[in-house]
Amino acid sequence: MYYVLKHDKDSVYLRDSDGHLVKLERALFDFKIKAGDRIELYQDADMTVVVPFVEEKVLDINGEKSVKSSLLQGILDLFLETLAIHNNQLGNLKQVFSQFLITLFMAWSLLGVIVIEILLFLESALVFLWKLLIRGLKALHLVDNSKRLLEKRRQAKEKQAQAEELKLLEQEQDDNKHTEETKSE
Repeated sequence: MYYVLKHDKDSVYLRDSDGHLVKLERALFDFKIKAGDRIELYQDADMTVVVPFVEEKVLDINGEKSVKSSLLQGILDLFLETLAIHNNQLGNLKQVFSQFLITLFMAWSLLGVIVIEILLFLESALVFLWKLLIRGLKALHLVDNSKRLLEKRRQAKEKQAQAEELKLLEQEQDDNKHTEETKSE
């Protein structure tokens, strides 16, 4: 890491953490600089690269967002092991009680899901039975209609048979008249 001490239009003067001074061409800097800025300098033989300094964030173990955060521990307990008591929770009745409440909540939620699934199954069974009943009633109408059709055909055949009998009777009567006429002649 280097600090910018001073710069002009042709050159930039830098100081490293040991106090050594370095002079670089202004053309190597493709970003705006001012005195006091921190930069990173990478050199390899005849090549030099200059980039702005980016500070790395270090996780603080004792901070509010640390790994030992109680919120994070609760989320891990919720998804990983509901009733597990970890080493950092031994003797901590508050943590154990909160885990017990989480377990009860999860069991209650699971019970609710099971009840909803049973109700959905009953609803679909009722819909299936209702559609089956409707189809049965429609099938009964088809049977009634087919009975009516058969009855109409039977009646049509009877009428046709009666019409044929009448024709036969008329022919017999005509034949009888014709034979009587021939006899009388």
